[in-house]
Amino acid sequence: MTTAPRPGTAAGLRVLAQHDLGGYGDGMQVLREGDTLYVGHMGTSGIGTSILDVADPARPVLVTQWPAPPGTHNHKVQAADRLLLVNHEKFLYRAAAGAPFSAGLAVYRLDDPVEPEQVAFWPSGGRGVHRIVWTGGRYAHMSAIPDHFRDRIWVVVDLADPQQPVEAGRWWWPGQRDDEHPQWPDSDRHAAHHALLDGDRAYLGYDDAGMVVLDVSDITHPRQVGHLQWAGGSTHTCLPLPGRKLVVVTDEQVADGPHAPQRAIRVVDVSGASPQVMAVCPHPDGFDRDLLQRWRARLRSRRRRAPGGGRALGTRGAAGPARRPDQRPVRRRRRADLGHRPDRRRPLRPGTRAGPGRADGAVAHLTASSQRVVVAALTPAQKSSTTGGGAGDVTWRCVSRIPVTPLRGLERHVVPVPPSQPPAPGGPRAPAPMCCRATAHLAGT
Repeated sequence: MTTAPRPGTAAGLRVLAQHDLGGYGDGMQVLREGDTLYVGHMGTSGIGTSILDVADPARPVLVTQWPAPPGTHNHKVQAADRLLLVNHEKFLYRAAAGAPFSAGLAVYRLDDPVEPEQVAFWPSGGRGVHRIVWTGGRYAHMSAIPDHFRDRIWVVVDLADPQQPVEAGRWWWPGQRDDEHPQWPDSDRHAAHHALLDGDRAYLGYDDAGMVVLDVSDITHPRQVGHLQWAGGSTHTCLPLPGRKLVVVTDEQVADGPHAPQRAIRVVDVSGASPQVMAVCPHPDGFDRDLLQRWRARLRSRRRRAPGGGRALGTRGAAGPARRPDQRPVRRRRRADLGHRPDRRRPLRPGTRAGPGRADGAVAHLTASSQRVVVAALTPAQKSSTTGGGAGDVTWRCVSRIPVTPLRGLERHVVPVPPSQPPAPGGPRAPAPMCCRATAHLAGT
């Protein structure tokens, strides 16, 4: 079904059509080959791949849809040289512990572009293939978690005979294999996402390891020749600009809400022996304010009742879904070091004293009830008078109240907030204030 596009704002672009994909709206990767559009679905709907006829782009027609195998999602597609490649990866939101799933790469022949015929399947082992990069030719490369590896590595598959694909090469960060010892902090993740090639160089996003540069003059024996890392992590895409010796690198946002760490787009110079960051692209004007507003709006929308009398996501009602396993109930307990009661339903009022030990002047979440988080902060004058290490009572100013839903999806985290300025030389260091943050843990990817 094609529907009229909803009104919106655009500059230099014009919406031609919108398709609802038969109601399965979790489309993830979209790729056009000729007059055919291939859509890989994220997996929450149970659909794996949709195929549309776009000979008339203003009137796309849904031709066929394939369901995803049990416990699996097929969210990536690549098409070229009359072949279609589709990933098979374990989907954590649909695969129960010990349940079967499919792991590997499916190969289809496109003699009829809207009715592909599967001609081969390459089993990767482990948890399957995540992201494929292939624009034609003999070799396709991808990220995958094969057997005996903790997380995704980079794999090359030979498609010289499409009916018998075979692995031709692989590269991983030392410490990823089960018999190796990781050398990175437990809080970091070293995992390949995908590589993009420019000549004999592959630029590979490797999550918290940053960008890895590989020599692929012999793609069956990739060799590391460069590496660049920065604060923030979750490096996703490294796009080389042909002929310019520049790579545009994006980091992926994997945390939710306005308190998530800031991500950026970087321009990297790869003309020398070692890659160097040339520039960091600024956030659009109002980006952080708009993010907070969208986050608040989404939380408010989850308070609305579901159709049929059910309750909001994360609560248990007559017709609503049960709380998911990853939505743990709130642990209500009193902590003496916080100077407040986290389980009090009445929020802190402006001018209420927060108690001793909050002397560094950083913004803090003072109270989190079942309905809202109250955000308070010291005034500039109070900051200057308390940052010397005093631990007396201080008055905090209420600056915001943020509604938090669903109740069953909340969990508190207590984390230190960095001091606003270093202590005086030789002077005592004031204890770091603590931030009590209530966060709705919602399923997402």
